[in-house]
Amino acid sequence: MQNKHKSLSAYAGARIELYLVAVFTTINLGMIFADSDTVYLFSAFLPYTGALFAKAGGLFFLSPVLCAVLLTVVPIAGYYLCAALCTKHIGWMWAGAALYLIDSIYLAWFVTGPMGGDLSGFVGLILIHAVVLAALIWGAIAGGRMKRAGIDPKNARPDRIMAAFGEGAKLQFPYDADLARQNGAEKTGAYIAVTIVFTVLTLALCFGGALFLVEVDAAVFLWAWLALFVLMVVGFIAIAANMAKRVGLRRTCVFVEEDGTICFARYNAVYRLAAPKLADAYRDVIDITYEKPNGRRKKFSIPNAYAGLEAWAEQNLTRE
Repeated sequence: MQNKHKSLSAYAGARIELYLVAVFTTINLGMIFADSDTVYLFSAFLPYTGALFAKAGGLFFLSPVLCAVLLTVVPIAGYYLCAALCTKHIGWMWAGAALYLIDSIYLAWFVTGPMGGDLSGFVGLILIHAVVLAALIWGAIAGGRMKRAGIDPKNARPDRIMAAFGEGAKLQFPYDADLARQNGAEKTGAYIAVTIVFTVLTLALCFGGALFLVEVDAAVFLWAWLALFVLMVVGFIAIAANMAKRVGLRRTCVFVEEDGTICFARYNAVYRLAAPKLADAYRDVIDITYEKPNGRRKKFSIPNAYAGLEAWAEQNLTRE
C-alpha cells in the first residue's frame, strides 16, 4: 500500500510540474514583449528563445510568425496538453517528459554551441532542468507502476481501484452511474468549460497586457499586470481543485476502513477522512467534516454517486 501511495504522489507531483513549466514559460513570453530582463528559471528554454527569434525578425528560413508558432506556441501548448491529458492516460506523462528532454537537449546544445561553453547565466537554468526532467521521468515510471497495479487512467474501473486501495475495508460503496446521473453529481462538462474560459482569459491577459505594456513602458503597470496574471492562475487552480473530485467518477470508489475512516479513492489520489461527521447532504454532494493531523476539522464534499453511501452516513455518522 505504501508503494502505491508513493507512486500516486510521484505521478501527481510530475503533473503539477508540467503545469508549472507551462505557466512560467507563458509568463516569460510576456516578459519578452514587455522588454523586461526578468526570466523565471522554472520554465522551458526553447519557447523562450523562439519568441526572441520571432521578435528579432525570424531565424534562417523561418519567418517571425513561423518562429512564434513552431518554436513557441506549439511546445507550450504541448505542455498544457500533456498536463491536462495525463489524467486520462499515462502515455501523456511520457510525452511531457519527452518534450522536456528535447528542451534540455536544446539547452545543452545552445550552451555548448552558440554560447561556446560559457555557463555564466545558465547554471540555475541547467540545474532546474535537471531536477524537473528527473521528476517527470520518475513520475512517468510511477505511472507505469500504477498501470501494473490495475489503476491505469485509461482502464481504471471501480472494482480495480477498490482492489488496489480498499483491501480489508469494512464497507464498500461502489460507483452507481444511474445515481450519479439522477443526482447531477458528475461535473465534467462544467470542469471543461471553466478550464477553457480561464485558459483563454489568462492567455488574453498575458499577451494583451504585454502588448499594452510595450506602449506605456511603465513599471507600475508591469507589476499590476503580473499581479493580475497570478490571481488568474491561482483562481483557476482553486476552482479546478474544487471541481476535480466531480470529474471522472466512474474511476472512483468510496470505502470505510475498520477504524471508521472514510476513503474517497480515485486512480490518482486517495483522500482519507478520519473521525468523519456528517455536515449536510444535498442532492449532488454529501458534505463530510473530518479531523486533520493538527486536530482541526475540515469539510470534504463527496459526490452523491455511490449506492448506499448517503443512507449509511445518515444512520451512522454524528451530525456536525
